[in-house]
Amino acid sequence: MVSKDDIIFVVRNTLYDLEMYSKDAEALLIRTGSAESGYRYLRQIGTGPARSFWQVEANTCLDNIENYLAYRKKKLKLVADVSQTTPEIIENLDSNSASRLLTNNIAFAICMARIKYWRIPHRIPKADDIEGQGNYYIKYYNAGGKATMKKWKDAVELINI
Repeated sequence: MVSKDDIIFVVRNTLYDLEMYSKDAEALLIRTGSAESGYRYLRQIGTGPARSFWQVEANTCLDNIENYLAYRKKKLKLVADVSQTTPEIIENLDSNSASRLLTNNIAFAICMARIKYWRIPHRIPKADDIEGQGNYYIKYYNAGGKATMKKWKDAVELINI
């Protein structure tokens, strides 16, 4: 597992640079990575499409680009700057190249996970509301997945923030 300090550092800095930081979002993203991969896997176990510690699928990434970033050029530029790529590269991703970028670029994966949460029309529960954040994660991020509140609480305990 990657060190907790390193995860906090990269998530916090990415969210600040993306201009989408809040203490609540930081906690949710750190816990989401712990729940999704335990910070041990960059590719979904088996043959699944999810990539990065946050297990973002290429389709989710492409949806974020096509239906959110395409209409917010300033935010697209921030994502490109934060992930050390270009708006043109991001706008021209296909499923294969999106999967590669999610796997190989931690900041880009954090951006995609944060934008996925950002697009939910409900406020992120407070950082100290572990159960509320767990329910939010299960309902909106892992919808249709295998997440449970027990797995969430185990992941929260593992990362212990």
